[in-house]
Amino acid sequence: MLFISMVTQRDRIWDTTLRVGKANKHDITVETVQTELSDPPSGDMIDQTLQAMWELGTLRCQGGGGRNTGIYRLNPGVFD
Repeated sequence: MLFISMVTQRDRIWDTTLRVGKANKHDITVETVQTELSDPPSGDMIDQTLQAMWELGTLRCQGGGGRNTGIYRLNPGVFD
C-alpha cells in the first residue's frame, strides 16, 4: 500500500510556529508566523491554529492570559 503524505497549510503553520518560538524566543503572533511563511494563508487560519496549539498545551498566552490575547510563547518543556 502506497501512502502519499500531503503537507497542509496548518502543518506549515505548526512547523513555522515551533521554529520561530524555539529559535528566536520571540512572541508568537499571527504576524510573526505570516512573516516567516513564503505563501501565508489567511490570518484567520493562522489564528485558529495558534488557538488550537494553546488548547493542546503547546503554546501559552503571554502573561498567562486567556486564549484571545493573540500573543503566545512556547510552553516550557515543549522540546524537553
